[in-house]
Amino acid sequence: MQRSGGEVGVDAPSIQPEAIAFLQDQTWPGNVRELENVIRQAL
Repeated sequence: MQRSGGEVGVDAPSIQPEAIAFLQDQTWPGNVRELENVIRQAL
C-alpha cells in the first residue's frame, strides 16, 4: 500500500481490519501481482 499510495498520490494509505480479513479470505489465483493490482485500484 505504501508503494502504490505514492504512485497514485495517496500520502498515507490505510486499511480497515475488516478489509484485511476480506482480502485474506480471497483465493488470489494470480498471487501477489493480482493482489497488488486490486490494492492499486482501490487506492
